[in-house]
Amino acid sequence: MSDEIEATEAAVFIPELWRPGFLKAMYGEAVARPRVLNADGDVKYKGDILHIRISPTCSVNNVGATGTLTNQALTATEAQLSIDTWKEVTFEIIDNAAAQADEFLEAALKEGVPRALAEQVDKDILALYDELTTHTAIDATAGITDDLLLDAFVALLQSNIPMNNPNDATWFFSPTLIKPLKQISGISEAHITGEAKGGLVISKVPDILGVPVMFTTSVTHTGGEYKNMLIHREALACGVQKNINIEQLARTKKSTVYSADMMYGVKSVRATHGIVIATA
Repeated sequence: MSDEIEATEAAVFIPELWRPGFLKAMYGEAVARPRVLNADGDVKYKGDILHIRISPTCSVNNVGATGTLTNQALTATEAQLSIDTWKEVTFEIIDNAAAQADEFLEAALKEGVPRALAEQVDKDILALYDELTTHTAIDATAGITDDLLLDAFVALLQSNIPMNNPNDATWFFSPTLIKPLKQISGISEAHITGEAKGGLVISKVPDILGVPVMFTTSVTHTGGEYKNMLIHREALACGVQKNINIEQLARTKKSTVYSADMMYGVKSVRATHGIVIATA
């Protein structure tokens, strides 16, 4: 196959062959990262800064009796992301598996390693729940209900957060909520939602109040609670090193060690733009 590497390529191991597909696979495996503010850049050192521009807020003023205007200076604010996290995935291919080495290497760098790093970035993004302190967290430890979901949604609307664009808002839920959400008739029953199918006929939980639902094991679990979230894209941000390092390490025994490492940073940008829903 054209996308398979030859034995000679595995021996020399040219990272440039793998980096583009690696980045694409990593982004495709992510759940939270595509739904928050993003910046990718060429990072040289831990501690480098990436910049994400945030839309300015405008105010409306009265026109004076003589036609006077109130001029306002619009300053494009930005989130400065410190690239302060350095993670790696290293794996070994034993020489007695040489016949399958190319397949192992291809599977690892196209699937396994990007998936592992994507999950770690997602976990760090969603661990920022404790910085969304503007709104009182919704206590759903006794059970999730449609009223509690409405409370979370309305809390953001009352802060004038735009929630009508499905590309900008997201529910992040632990998979433990699939069953209880499916049991809320207003969400899953076709004769209520107007969908062609409902209930247990389909696995997907439909959008709730027009906002897409994402289930991920990366939702933080602490103190016996899952810290689910409803956020607008501008609540959180993530900056990832574009020039990911992929290399073959020195041989010290009858095996070959490969390693991929990357640096990134995550940050809470607008605490007003998210709310936590705690469940047991």
